[in-house]
Amino acid sequence: MLLSTKDIEVLKLICWCKNVPVPVRMKLCSFYGLDELDVFEYTGLTYRSKDGKNIRPRPAAYRLLSDAGINFKSDLKPQTKEKVLERRNIASQILFTFYRAGVSVFEDKLDKVYNTPVYIASFAARQSDACNPFGSTRFYGIFRTAQEAFLVLYADDTGVYYQKELTLFHSLTEATGILNTAIIIMGKSTQGIAAQVLREQKNNRRKTKYNTDSFQEIFEMTTLPTHFIPIGDSGAQIIRFLIYPDYREAIAKAILKSSYRSPYPNLTDTDTIHHKEPYNPAVVAIDMDVGRIDRAIAGARNIGYEKIAIYALPEQVNFLKSRYSAVEAADVMTINRDNIKNVINHSISLYQPPSDLYVTDEGRHFDVTDFSAYRKAGKQVGP
Repeated sequence: MLLSTKDIEVLKLICWCKNVPVPVRMKLCSFYGLDELDVFEYTGLTYRSKDGKNIRPRPAAYRLLSDAGINFKSDLKPQTKEKVLERRNIASQILFTFYRAGVSVFEDKLDKVYNTPVYIASFAARQSDACNPFGSTRFYGIFRTAQEAFLVLYADDTGVYYQKELTLFHSLTEATGILNTAIIIMGKSTQGIAAQVLREQKNNRRKTKYNTDSFQEIFEMTTLPTHFIPIGDSGAQIIRFLIYPDYREAIAKAILKSSYRSPYPNLTDTDTIHHKEPYNPAVVAIDMDVGRIDRAIAGARNIGYEKIAIYALPEQVNFLKSRYSAVEAADVMTINRDNIKNVINHSISLYQPPSDLYVTDEGRHFDVTDFSAYRKAGKQVGP
């Protein structure tokens, strides 16, 4: 049996992250399944943790990748601390999401010149050969496009050291020449993120050694655009839209077609005008910048409109209706994702690793018959 490009890509992701959940615990990335893992475990490249929840690479996996010209650092010994493993699992799910969005994720330096969007995971920056620029911060990484940089957080009940994180984030991004910055708060679902950010009870927060800022406090104090993006394929699709140039205008035109009209003057937080009477201001909410939606509603009411129209993806609609329709602040409408793809172009489609056979620079394939050599080349780590 020969390994495919997809096999190698999944193995790279596992070795890069060092610890990833088994697919049944991470159902949200459709390219990551049991087929590749069965092969990896059978051939001795990976193993499952004793509790069956995590996949970890063996030294053989790093040697195989090194033979293909891909050199990643491995753990000296398996990590067993529960809090570290929990954070690694979250970090891997975030990274898998950006990978699925077609973003380059195998980078460890922010100040390089990149021709494509890149996600620098904090764990990668900390283990790079360069000095560690991220220090003891709690954010999970920085997502960078040609025009914008995003501080990536994960909504939980421990919070983050917001001013410290934001100061470091801006010092790093300013060195790249990128001036437009924003925040991405990730979680298992839009509703789960909202529960932490918008309805959190401060007295229910987990006690921490140091005083951190809750996500509710962060949302209330920040002036930056703040996007709620779930992990997995649905979040990857939102990231694909964020990458697309002028995505809000492009999506509005794709939805309304010949009925498209530019937004009302002075309502910069809206994207167009709904095509039916009373011609309410309309917002493309795919990027889930909830603060912008709030401002759009307030701005519309200031000029006499009781409601706005909100266009959203199916998985976003329930949250938006509960927040805005229930108080009669907006009419929420579902967007047909496939229609948008057809109108814009296929560059917003999610990335799928190729299934063709993997070929090294020397022109050879990796066959399962080779793997015994990788297993015998050094001491195994793991059971």
